[in-house]
Amino acid sequence: MVFAAIMAAEERIRTRIHSFRAPIKNPRLLFLVQCTYFVAPVVLGGLFMQFIIPDPDEMRSKIKPPTPEEQEVINAHKRRMQEQMDAALAARRAASGSAQR
Repeated sequence: MVFAAIMAAEERIRTRIHSFRAPIKNPRLLFLVQCTYFVAPVVLGGLFMQFIIPDPDEMRSKIKPPTPEEQEVINAHKRRMQEQMDAALAARRAASGSAQR
């Protein structure tokens, strides 16, 4: 019963707030309001991002060098990728060479 009364009061307040209209008749004031609504999220978003983006030097200090086993796996992946890229490049050159004849 108390919950229903609270929800009804909240609904009345919400309806009153969202149904209120105050048209801006002055074109300069309307332009200022539109600019404010456009610029405010951009500026505030930029400021907010400055607090969210971590410090690069701090992040670099948290990175540990790979162990020798991890480095060997990384090198194997690099070699395999280079072999695949070389094969694809050779196939492309062979295809473009045969197409020009």
